[in-house]
Amino acid sequence: MSKKYLVTQDQTVDGMLLEDNAVIHYATCSTAAATAAKTAALSGFKLGTGAWTAVKFTVTNTAANPTLNINGTGAKTVRYRNAAVSAGALAANRIYLMVYDGTYWQIVGDLDTSYTHPTTAGNKHIPSGGAANQILTYSASGTAAWSGICNAAAVDVVTGYKNSADHPTVAYKTGRTKALVMVWTESTSSSAYSNFLSHLFTQMSSSTNTSYSSNFCFLGVTNGNILFPSATAVNYMVIWFN
Repeated sequence: MSKKYLVTQDQTVDGMLLEDNAVIHYATCSTAAATAAKTAALSGFKLGTGAWTAVKFTVTNTAANPTLNINGTGAKTVRYRNAAVSAGALAANRIYLMVYDGTYWQIVGDLDTSYTHPTTAGNKHIPSGGAANQILTYSASGTAAWSGICNAAAVDVVTGYKNSADHPTVAYKTGRTKALVMVWTESTSSSAYSNFLSHLFTQMSSSTNTSYSSNFCFLGVTNGNILFPSATAVNYMVIWFN
C-alpha cells in the first residue's frame, strides 16, 4: 500500500513542500550555545499551524527562552509543556521533535530522559558503607542504616571467680553505657546470695539497678568500675555494651 498524504492547495505536506514525492522534516541547528535565536535550514519548509520538524542540536543551548527560525520563516519561541525552555534544556547531539501550534514551537515527548530514582520511604537504596558482621537496622521511616549490634566487637565480656574474701574490680569499658552482670554460686544460702546482690548494687560506681532475679542482674552503667563485694564466693560474667 502506497503512502497517502494530505496535500494542500499550495502543495505542502505537514509544512513541507511536496517535490519529487520527497517530504523531509529533518534539520540541523548549529547556532552558538549562548545565542537564544536558533536557526536551522530546511529546504522547502513553510511555516504553518501543524507543521512539524525534527531538529538536531549540535551545540547545547545555554541561553534562556530560545527561539527557532527554520528556513527564514520567522523566529518562534521554543516551548516544552507550553512553558519556556530553560538554559541547558536543549542538549548537544539530541534530536527534538517539534510541532508549530500557530504561536510556538512545542517540543513533543519528554524533554528530560534521565531517570531519577525516587527517595521516598520504600524507594531508598541500601546505604553505602557497612562492614563485616554489620546488619541493616531501622533508622527512620523507609530508611535503613548499618549497625554493629550483632557484631562481637560491639560488646566486651569479662569473666572470673572470687572467693568470699576477695572483692575484685571489673574495670569500666570506655564508651559503654550498660553492663549485664551474671553471678552464680554453689551456696545454698539464699540470704547470703541476696546479701551479695545488695552489696553489689550499693558498691557499684555511677550505676542504677533496674531489675534482678534468680542468678542475674541487669545494670545501667554510665561511668565507673564494678566493684564486687566480699559477701560470698561466686563466679561472675560482665558483658559491657551500648
